[in-house]
Amino acid sequence: LISSEGAYKTTILGDSINPHTAIRMNTGILDGFTISDGFTMGRAAGIELEGSGIVRRCIITENNALLMGGGLVMKGKSELWNSVVFTNYSDRGANIVIRNTGGKIINCVFTNLYLAFFSNMIMDLDSSELIMLNNIIFQSSDSAGTNLVYSAQNDTSGVIFDYSFVNPAPEFGNSSGIETGESGFIFYAEGSEGLNFKLELGSPCINAGHPGAEHLNRDGTRNTIGSTGGPWGW
Repeated sequence: LISSEGAYKTTILGDSINPHTAIRMNTGILDGFTISDGFTMGRAAGIELEGSGIVRRCIITENNALLMGGGLVMKGKSELWNSVVFTNYSDRGANIVIRNTGGKIINCVFTNLYLAFFSNMIMDLDSSELIMLNNIIFQSSDSAGTNLVYSAQNDTSGVIFDYSFVNPAPEFGNSSGIETGESGFIFYAEGSEGLNFKLELGSPCINAGHPGAEHLNRDGTRNTIGSTGGPWGW
């Protein structure tokens, strides 16, 4: 399911009054939508992504799960590419909960805006085969929540977590190539396309991602960290 106008102009709304997950998928591709207003009493208000499902170039925001994974819960061999997940709500993993995942998270942005007191990202149970590359994962200066945490029973021994911009730094040791500091967003600018997560000229994330040919930007240059980089950049 691919939108013709892209995520800034095409929205799938959940029901903020009657609890249910906005989207559940375990196969196929969802590309180019804003997912918002999902609400559940349990987990995964925005998207429950499992199996071999692939989400690309989506904005996932303003979803609320009382238990965990306000934005999405990701399981199985599912993949998340070039998506922006921000300002979702839950007691655990406000933006994303990664559970028993051996999939991929590539060129995404995860952040909480405004006065957020929620954890940004949680890795839960066995995610030892997870691949995470070229991502921006951070909490804004106004946030009192934690950034990236993992549960005590989570196996992170085989996680590939590299070429990313993470601030504050991750709380587990199996990572390399991680930068911290200011990402250089054209930050939260209101305009015709709403909140702008594109990068300023001179951002340390530009052309700093994985150098492999499969990760090159659409213009053939080295990967740019975040949702604008790589072959699916937008």
